[in-house]
Amino acid sequence: MAKAYKIVNSYIELAPGVRVPVRKHYEFRSGYRATIGKKAVIFRIPVLSGSRVGATQNLDKQLELSQPELEIEKKLTDWVRDTYQKKPEAFARLLPISLPDSGHILVMGQKFKINISGGRAFKSHRAEIDVYNPNLVRVELTYSDHRPKAEIVDTLLSRIFADRFHSVVWQRLEELNHRFFQVHVDGLSLKNTTSVWGSCSSKGNINLSSRLLLVPQKARDSVIIHELAHRIEMNHSKRYWKLVYDAMPDYDEAHEVLKKYGRILRFIPVG
Repeated sequence: MAKAYKIVNSYIELAPGVRVPVRKHYEFRSGYRATIGKKAVIFRIPVLSGSRVGATQNLDKQLELSQPELEIEKKLTDWVRDTYQKKPEAFARLLPISLPDSGHILVMGQKFKINISGGRAFKSHRAEIDVYNPNLVRVELTYSDHRPKAEIVDTLLSRIFADRFHSVVWQRLEELNHRFFQVHVDGLSLKNTTSVWGSCSSKGNINLSSRLLLVPQKARDSVIIHELAHRIEMNHSKRYWKLVYDAMPDYDEAHEVLKKYGRILRFIPVG
């Protein structure tokens, strides 16, 4: 990986009133690129070529005045804006989220009311299902955490609902396993992962993203079947995909939901 000489945090305006954070990495590299990260757009911009020995003392000045770097930054910015016009959903995690004090969320086909309050002197955030109303979740936030509230609520609710529906997902996993695979599964975990929908270890542990609780059952089944097939074939060979399609002939259609909406799925209530 190229060595970063300097990192600058800024913002890009994708459209009037729509801004996302950008981290500009000025590096000793030959090429330039832009990527859409989890928390910011990343620019990797090469510093001026030349001897690295003794050159760094002038780089601050070069970064301010160099026309080539300015042209590269403009190209990267244009690419980001063009990508936003074509695929705005790719930027969903970077855009600010409106978080109501009270709203609803649909999890595993069930509607839950979410009440959010803050300001109390708790040492940490809290979220719990109401003792008298199993369809009500109370979230209490502290003042000490300066992260975006939506990020905190997403994490808290993902844990609450992962615990609430773990046994339901496990039962469905056992049903699909018995019907199509008959393999040993050591355990199941539900975590709020965003990079993958699921994974399977050689020891028989299956890990699923808790965000699958927010999608239709068939889409969720497609990931369960995907991971169960890996208990037989730990690869993506033709034999592996035959196992998948034998179990779910419409796997591609079911999985398409995840491709289309995956980036915007979060445990965020709507008013």
